[in-house]
Amino acid sequence: MATNPHNRLGFHYFPDEAHYAPQDLQFWLPQLQALGAAWLVLRAGVEQLIPEAFIRGLLEAGIEPVVWIHAPVSSLRAKDLAPALNAYHRWGAQYVVPGDRPNQRLSWSAGDWSRSGLVERSVDRLLPLWQLQRAIGLRPVFPPLEPGGDYWDTAFLETAIRVLMRRGQHDLVREMSLAIYGWTFGRSLDWGAGGPERWPGSTPYAPAESSPDQRGIRLSDWYEAILSETFGQALPMLVVAGGALRGAIGRKFQEEYPLQTAALYRMFSGADAPANVACYAFYLLATATADRDAPFAWFDSSGEARPVAAAVQALRPRNDVAAVPSAPAKTLEHYVLLGEGSAAALARGLRQLGGMAMEQRAVIGFSSEQARMAKHVTILGSEQSVPAWIEHGLRQHGCQVTRVSAVGAESRSQTSESAPYHAQE
Repeated sequence: MATNPHNRLGFHYFPDEAHYAPQDLQFWLPQLQALGAAWLVLRAGVEQLIPEAFIRGLLEAGIEPVVWIHAPVSSLRAKDLAPALNAYHRWGAQYVVPGDRPNQRLSWSAGDWSRSGLVERSVDRLLPLWQLQRAIGLRPVFPPLEPGGDYWDTAFLETAIRVLMRRGQHDLVREMSLAIYGWTFGRSLDWGAGGPERWPGSTPYAPAESSPDQRGIRLSDWYEAILSETFGQALPMLVVAGGALRGAIGRKFQEEYPLQTAALYRMFSGADAPANVACYAFYLLATATADRDAPFAWFDSSGEARPVAAAVQALRPRNDVAAVPSAPAKTLEHYVLLGEGSAAALARGLRQLGGMAMEQRAVIGFSSEQARMAKHVTILGSEQSVPAWIEHGLRQHGCQVTRVSAVGAESRSQTSESAPYHAQE
């Protein structure tokens, strides 16, 4: 569990698998800490693993990673996922979510969807994965269902748990967590609260306006009622993607979204949060401006805060906000950071700098740590000899950075106000 087991706040990272470089962790970790996040949902593929350094870096910062293998359940096989599951467990992760929305038509081929016994076949596919998770030491996780959905989600969950009980999987279910969605669908935060006991008139596939049902932020109350009836106890639930979702994204949405999200943030950071939800991951921490989900993002991919992030930050007490590390005091005027290369190449590069280094009494060396103490840093070498993430780190520490190729006259300069390196696509 997260370092603070009472902290439910989290984020769904990027909607892709392309932001796991060292500089990404270095840049986004302070943002997550400033927002009080204790969980981070990370999308992963079957073969392309999230790097060990990224997983361990989150854990060391007190943030619990939730790895989500975002693929149709029908495409997953235990033997294919075994190497990834073993690796994530070795690196300290506890939660790996296998698949997404098996109650949706698009998650299956036309032939598989039309066949009878969809839930039973879903359990056939997932049970070996859950058994493998349990054997490895991971927590078995039920994949999220579409609220409502093409196959009504509450009926799907109830049938699946009954199938597992019939197959004698009581111990496995007892250790299980449920991944769920947590959208408001534009409805009030108490929509459907209390579950079917409070709203017995709710019926599957009925228009939501006819009676409050599970299609709202209190989805967990409905799932808890199903678990209590079929299994006899509640299970932890992890919201892997949630937020103030509604229909058309127009001016009204843009005006209301920050306020509605701030209300959700207040709810899940206080006593009003549903006790059955262990994690609430807001969708979406960041994405490119051109991405279709950009209206929901708290930051763009360069790290620029959107209005929703400012609205939430205003809720946090100053002494509760983790401070973004400030730039250290600069004790050097100029540092020339040398990259790995031949002596001849370095000599050519130093000649290329001319008398500038001497005039500014530059310190010349190979230490990026020492370079951070300088107001101006000249990197002498290509990105093969001095990696881009080192340059990014220097900018993050307030250095004005210029990179000079040791074999040519081309250079580029970026200050600490530039976008993070990973955003320069």
